[in-house]
Amino acid sequence: MIESAKPLHVIVGATSPIARAYAVDCAVAGKALLLAGRNLEELELIAADLRIRYGVKVAVERYDASLPGEGCRLVGSFASQPVAAIVAFHGIMGGRDEFVAMLQVNCAAIAELFEAVADQSAHAGSKPVLAAVSSVAGDRGRQSNYPYGASKAALDAYLSGLRNRLHPLGLRVITIKPGFVRTRLTEGKVNPRSPLLAEPAQVADDIRRAIEGSADVVYTRWFWSPIMAIIRSIPEFIFKRLRL
Repeated sequence: MIESAKPLHVIVGATSPIARAYAVDCAVAGKALLLAGRNLEELELIAADLRIRYGVKVAVERYDASLPGEGCRLVGSFASQPVAAIVAFHGIMGGRDEFVAMLQVNCAAIAELFEAVADQSAHAGSKPVLAAVSSVAGDRGRQSNYPYGASKAALDAYLSGLRNRLHPLGLRVITIKPGFVRTRLTEGKVNPRSPLLAEPAQVADDIRRAIEGSADVVYTRWFWSPIMAIIRSIPEFIFKRLRL
């Protein structure tokens, strides 16, 4: 672990395209970083690039969201450091057979991590911002991806409750809800020329603005907020007949 006078910005699931873009945003601003993820070799390469390009302090920690207990271990690794923000980017998408795995990676792992941070912060008197990347898929179940959407809906409900619990303590909890983003998950599923398809750097910039601002729930890009408001407003007796 690095010793830094600057508060750490912890990026969990740091090898994802959006997380990497966000790490660059942080490095440009001169922030000290902790990158956590499964692939330690890839994390080291990302960290080395950030150190060379931007002259910032970057540490790495292995973290596997599929394994219970990893969140508590990760929090213990930076327990002695001041922390400015923790952003969880990790997630998996699958079908009905992967539902339990998605609940673990997309929700339970983040809950374990944030509960440990909240308990530590209450004891230490620190106030890091907690943010997690959910999805617009969590706003309403659709036949094309309802197991994935259900795991994200569970995350949304958890973050809402945690936000309610921690608000009196002065800790912010942010729900980030991307739509289509140009990553491996959307390859072959979304028209690459679609105006609804965002670049990872655009989403990362929205996340940075959210952390620096005061929003509780952020749709990215912005146009997903009215789109999902319309989808949520469709009566169930109509919605169940749609092919979405």
